[in-house]
Amino acid sequence: MLAPEPSAGTAIFFEELTKNRTVYPMMKRGPAWPEISLGLHEQIASHLLDNLQEVFGEARSDIPLDLLANYIAVAQFGFIRWWLEARAPYSPEEVARIAHSMRRAAIREALHL
Repeated sequence: MLAPEPSAGTAIFFEELTKNRTVYPMMKRGPAWPEISLGLHEQIASHLLDNLQEVFGEARSDIPLDLLANYIAVAQFGFIRWWLEARAPYSPEEVARIAHSMRRAAIREALHL
């Protein structure tokens, strides 16, 4: 979570998004998009909260871990949306590093690390 480089899974996630980039606009226009996007947000937040609790459960923070997890999930989902919609010229590896760096900075600041 605070490793200097993103996990292999993060890089694979962005590679898969790149491969399926054309599906995103169709999903976004579909009637199920609100439920899909909410489900993605909830999955990201839940996974992150589990990891935060496992690694930092005893850490002292002014920010509750569930709030931090949801904040980061919203930011990550927005970042992914921006990257897909703007057709930003960043490779999946670059995007994985950027997303990891921003997530890491938020965690370090919130937990005073």
